[in-house]
Amino acid sequence: MIGQYVWKDFGINWSVPTLKRKMAQFGITYYRDESPIDVLNAIQFELDSARKLVGIRTMQLRLRMHHDLLVTRDQVHSIMTLTDYDGLQKRRHRVLQRRIFFSKGSNWVWSIDGYDKFQAFGIYIHGAMDTFSRRLLWLRVYNSNKDPALIASYFFDFITEEKVFPVRTRTDYGVEACILAQCQIFLRRQHRDAFAFDNAHYNGRSELNQTIEAWWSRQRRYNSQYWLDELQTLRESGLWERDDIIDRWILLYVYIPLLETELADLKMAYNAHKIRKQKGKLRPDGVPDDMYYFPERFGGQEEGFVPSDNDLQRIATQHGLGRPLPNYIPDEVRTVSSNWCRSHGVTVTVANAATVYQHLRQYVKDKIR
Repeated sequence: MIGQYVWKDFGINWSVPTLKRKMAQFGITYYRDESPIDVLNAIQFELDSARKLVGIRTMQLRLRMHHDLLVTRDQVHSIMTLTDYDGLQKRRHRVLQRRIFFSKGSNWVWSIDGYDKFQAFGIYIHGAMDTFSRRLLWLRVYNSNKDPALIASYFFDFITEEKVFPVRTRTDYGVEACILAQCQIFLRRQHRDAFAFDNAHYNGRSELNQTIEAWWSRQRRYNSQYWLDELQTLRESGLWERDDIIDRWILLYVYIPLLETELADLKMAYNAHKIRKQKGKLRPDGVPDDMYYFPERFGGQEEGFVPSDNDLQRIATQHGLGRPLPNYIPDEVRTVSSNWCRSHGVTVTVANAATVYQHLRQYVKDKIR
């Protein structure tokens, strides 16, 4: 697949021998002899963060992408057996069965859904996945999932940037996707296939929106459960009250940017990992990015359409899309909080988020009240 990306991004068509020679020339290898201590320290660093629930394959990918450690899967397994044996056993015995799903190719159907497990804290996640490649298209964090214009803006931003929209979009029942549905139907108004116009969007029960629903379940085990536990600890300790507006503002100020960074990182890692072949599934196995951009190599084809600039402009004008999202906290609170962080030399991280929240909470209450 490396040669395919070289051709796609740079227009250079190298043969496999030439590509191998070039990789050797530039010292590009798939594995390196890494120091076991460096690998152990990197894995421990990951296990001490929001990635403490990830498995061997995800850990290997994170070591490659974030620590520049080109280790084998066996090396990762050996060290995780020492550092996270209980976690390995729990993941090994987890079983999930779902009905058979079929998709013709890239951009045939986009599975779109919100993740509301954080709603008690005023935080909402929204995502979309291509059902053929299982590539994550977007993961967005905001203080609402109920505003139809907001949900439509995620869709609009993606199709504007990527210059593609699908044959069909799939959402759960609910008014929050009504503008998104209108945009999709409008874009497909002049097509003549069986899924054109009104059939370009369909909705139904959440359990039938299985592609994105299955991923939500997976990511909760490996990512969001960490954050849910941390926020729940703040609430149980009396450090966050739902009825206290300042508590809600400061929580959003501290945690939404962190979650945005974490989800962007998760999206990139997931789209670069290899999906194994699954018995009884009518979808290909491979790397989501590869399957999305080169579906013909995996038994599919590109099914999407290119939106015209005129259609995009009409949608933006009619629904007020393509603009920056409004602030989710008052400007005064953001300014006071940012000044405090700057004056104390504080950068919010996964490790110090709860501590920063507690200090900021008290400071802003004293400052504003």
